[in-house]
Order: sequence, then C-alpha cells, then structure tokens
Amino acid sequence: MSTAHDERVHEAPITYECPFCRAKNRVERALIGEQVDCVSCGNPFHADPPHARPISASPDDPDTQGTPIIDHASEHEFPVAEVHPAMFRNHPGKFALTVGLAIVGGVVAITSLVQPSSLAVNGDALISSSLALAAGGAMAVAGIAVLVAWWVQTRFVTLTVTTDRTIYRRGLLSKSTSEVQHDDVRNLRVEQNVFDRLFHVGRIEISSSGQDDMEIVANGIPNPNKLAEMVRDHQ
Repeated sequence: MSTAHDERVHEAPITYECPFCRAKNRVERALIGEQVDCVSCGNPFHADPPHARPISASPDDPDTQGTPIIDHASEHEFPVAEVHPAMFRNHPGKFALTVGLAIVGGVVAITSLVQPSSLAVNGDALISSSLALAAGGAMAVAGIAVLVAWWVQTRFVTLTVTTDRTIYRRGLLSKSTSEVQHDDVRNLRVEQNVFDRLFHVGRIEISSSGQDDMEIVANGIPNPNKLAEMVRDHQ
C-alpha cells in the first residue's frame, strides 16, 4: 500500500508559476529540466528541477551531528526567463504591411493563373496575366523574405534573466554580450509608450554601480515589467 503511494507521489507532476503571467502550470516529471510553454500566455519558460536548500542547525542537534551542512545555493545558477524581441507587438504597423504585401501578392499571382479573365474589363486586358503573375509573385516573395529575415534577426537577440545576472546577447556573425550581476544593479528602468502598454511590450535598461551609462538596453521586449520584477526578486 505504501509502495503504491510512494510511486504516485514520485510520478506526480510539479506545479510551476509562469514568470510572465503568474499562471500555474502542472509539468510532468518527464519534462522537468526542459523548456515548456505556459498554458495561459504561451510564453516559454524553463522548468528547472527543484533544488534542496540546506538549513542551519545547532552543532548539538542530534539529527545533524556528523552531517556537514553545506550551502550549495550560490553554486547553482539557472535561467529564470529567456525572451526575444517581439515582432507584431513591437512594430504592429510594419508587421501588418509586410503580411499584407505577401497576401496581396499571392492573391494577384494565383488569380492570374486561375482566372486571367478577371484581369480584363469588357474583354480588354487591364494587365497581361504573365505580368500580373510576375508582379504578384515578386510582392509575395518580398513580403515573405522580409518576415523571415526579421524573425531570424529577433532569434539572435536574446535577453536572459538567471538567478544571478541579466545577460543580453546580440548578433549573428559578430556577437555582442552585456551582462549585469543582480547584486550590482544600480538602475533598472522600463520604458513604454501608450502603444507599448497596449501590446505589453517595451524597453528594459539596466546599469550597475559605478557605471554612468546603461549597460543593457533591450528594445521590444515582451512583458518588460514582469522581467524587471524577476531581476528585483533575485537582487
């Protein structure tokens, strides 16, 4: 009886709090140590395995005599959150225009192939089907190419918050890395305009003591206030 109970406890999922929206997520044991998506907001976070923290005890305590108490908490650094700049929320107008360009170009190209007569009025061609196909195809390819290049660019800009520091990495071929230890944070600032607040995006700026300039300036970061809270929680 007790063995079956122990097995159920061992296999029971662990509940994690999403670092972005604070929603509760039940994560199966097999996924612990992996990156999972929040069931509420969809943002990915790392389901870190639980760490046992030793407690202080009196040397006269019989339960701890002969057992050295070693604090390993400072030896373990693990990521709390990792985000990339948003695309739509950071530049909704640019995103809508680019997607619209791809859609319109695709519609024109398909129409020129399927119904070339629709490009004519009273039998007079407004534009040749071959020209429409070329123009529409070029528009669609250009729109898709911009979206893909934009997405790749955001993937190579990463803001990582760990239990000890904040790290900002940029670049595909040439890379730049800036980091600030949480214990050294002197200035932590979040900037959002009206549209940024509407789309829950903004800029995070962090500097350490002894520095006049901001060492980390990350634009277009989703849920910047949540990330700022994480930094403050680990100071």
